[in-house]
Amino acid sequence: MPVPWCTDFLTHIMQITPHAWSASTLEAMPTFMAEWYHAHPINDAYRDIRARVDDDYKKLTSRILFYFDLFVYIDSASCANEQEIVKHFSQPNNTTCFCVFLKLTIEDRPLRFYINTFYEIFKNLLIRSMNAHYHHTLAKYILREITLQQNHSQTFMQKYADAVVLMATRYNIIQFDRLLLILFLRPLDESKTPYVLILFYFMINSNVGFFLKC
Repeated sequence: MPVPWCTDFLTHIMQITPHAWSASTLEAMPTFMAEWYHAHPINDAYRDIRARVDDDYKKLTSRILFYFDLFVYIDSASCANEQEIVKHFSQPNNTTCFCVFLKLTIEDRPLRFYINTFYEIFKNLLIRSMNAHYHHTLAKYILREITLQQNHSQTFMQKYADAVVLMATRYNIIQFDRLLLILFLRPLDESKTPYVLILFYFMINSNVGFFLKC
């Protein structure tokens, strides 16, 4: 019978860095730990993550119209002004802001038009200490996007890797080590694991984050 502090410790670790173990690893664990992990699987709801991110992406980008070198702000039915967008992305049940930032980076959107808005959003996240949940959502989104891609070309994988590295280095908005832990602490027999290894290979060979190799 496990002592309470042990289960409390496992619960705390799972909340900070959601993870899972392969069946062979669970067999080697003490019985109570294996039973605990079986009773607390990570919730990887991949199916709706793209729809949620795309919806929030549109809410953000629909406010800016590009016409040559000019831009104007427009009201939308969902977010009438910047404060409403900040409020929307800062809600406790909305953890897509890292994913939206990644999508902006991958699609080569001019981030200078959005950086002040994201600054306010990230400031709210730091106050609420919701960082771990946002990293988990980002990891799910990355896995969904790269596993559903039909053609895993070098260009595609490098672009994703560069975008993640930029978020960790140039923009300093994600914790690279935490994201890697969430990506890697998955069952080795899971079908998504090879994609994580390939993505990591392109990350460490990314030209935009050369100092990560040090």
